Amino acid sequence: MAKTGTQRPETAAEGAVKLNCPYCQKKTPVIPADDYRPIYVECRACGKRFIAERVRGGIEVMKLEAAPTLDDPDRREIELGQGDEE
Repeated sequence: MAKTGTQRPETAAEGAVKLNCPYCQKKTPVIPADDYRPIYVECRACGKRFIAERVRGGIEVMKLEAAPTLDDPDRREIELGQGDEE
């Protein structure tokens, strides 16, 4: 399964929350998107980039290489931006 897990985040300063990095499991502050779109996050501990997405029960985190197309912010924009080409 691609999703690493849904977390109930700890509150941090300035609207940020602390999430566990799916690579090193260290807590890193994240400012989630206002809507439910996925965002990239860079871990302060290991420096790797991962995806965080707001879901009904909290925030889901996933590794880049395991993320489905619509959960990767760059690939999502490409997929949703394509229309019928005739």
